[in-house]
Amino acid sequence: APVPPKPTAPVASVSAAQLAAGHWSVLPPAPITPRTGASVVWTGTELLVWGGGSSAAGQTLHSDGAAYNPRTGRWRSLPPAPLSSRVEQTAAWDGAEMIIWGGYDQLSALHVTKDGAAYDPQTDRWRMLPPAPLSARAQVISTWTGTDLILLGGYPAVTRDFNSFHDGASYDPSTDRWTAILPPTPPPGHPVAWRAAVQAGDKLLAFSDWATTTSCGGGC
Repeated sequence: APVPPKPTAPVASVSAAQLAAGHWSVLPPAPITPRTGASVVWTGTELLVWGGGSSAAGQTLHSDGAAYNPRTGRWRSLPPAPLSSRVEQTAAWDGAEMIIWGGYDQLSALHVTKDGAAYDPQTDRWRMLPPAPLSARAQVISTWTGTDLILLGGYPAVTRDFNSFHDGASYDPSTDRWTAILPPTPPPGHPVAWRAAVQAGDKLLAFSDWATTTSCGGGC
């Protein structure tokens, strides 16, 4: 049964002087292959990495993951996920689980997915999410409000011109339910193309491209 997420671990604030006095250290090798486009979240105690792709002999997608604990300096492997191998999926930490949704599962045809799953590091288990009221897509913008996961935009696989989606959805882990979010109506001549979103108090602030064209005559 769904349970309310735990409060997100607070992030300690530091000054510029404290950061300047810090130093870098090399992490031990991770128990997963090198990759790009993986999902990465911070739980408050561990860094979780999942999925992504590598291109040793053609593009290879992955469905495995690992967790790094900076206190112990050790990695551990995540259990097998109930999701297909993919890249450019969206991910968020809700205070109790890492939520994964969407992504490309075939790059040669730019084929996208519309399923998701959540991983609980306390139980070391995955669970599937219910179907979302969104079409299949990748590169979705996500943000955690404190109670809900918000998904906006993303890109389809049917075209390579990368026209983005305008709609979104909200997922409540405590009820395990989705709610569709209709896109706003922009001024004429300025289509919605979501680029970023952030939760600010009781409001979600989302940024879209603001595009316009002006005729400047022949040869310019």
